[in-house]
Amino acid sequence: MRDEIQSEHTLNLELRIALEELKIEQAIEQGRTPDLDTLNGIRDRMGEHFVTTRQQLERLTSELRQQTDALDSRLAVYREQTSETRNWLTESLDRFSEQRKLLELEREQLEQLEEAKASAQYSHMSERREAERVIQRLLDQLEEQGQTQPERSAEAA
Repeated sequence: MRDEIQSEHTLNLELRIALEELKIEQAIEQGRTPDLDTLNGIRDRMGEHFVTTRQQLERLTSELRQQTDALDSRLAVYREQTSETRNWLTESLDRFSEQRKLLELEREQLEQLEEAKASAQYSHMSERREAERVIQRLLDQLEEQGQTQPERSAEAA
């Protein structure tokens, strides 16, 4: 950008000098004496303009350099924050994945425990029913024997 501005100003100065040279050549061709004081005044003003322009360019260049440095610094901070965020995100996703695996394992273990509990309860209920049937049969047998024994006692008497 600096080079472009400087190039434009240089071209502008060259065009002014060329214009003044043409005016001098025309004055000489027409037999008039060129006004050297005016020419020197124009050259002095062009020189001052060039110096002012050069100072402005240097100031703008300095400001641009400062802004570039500030942007570079901000960009470095941004990149560091981006890197830290990516690392944090990666670590968080890894922890999440690990926790998910642990929860899935716990869920499977809980399902197995529930199945084992249900199986144990079913088995216990089956054994209890079987035990109740056995007890009921034994009671029925005892009752039958109790009814038949008084008959035997009566026969023996």
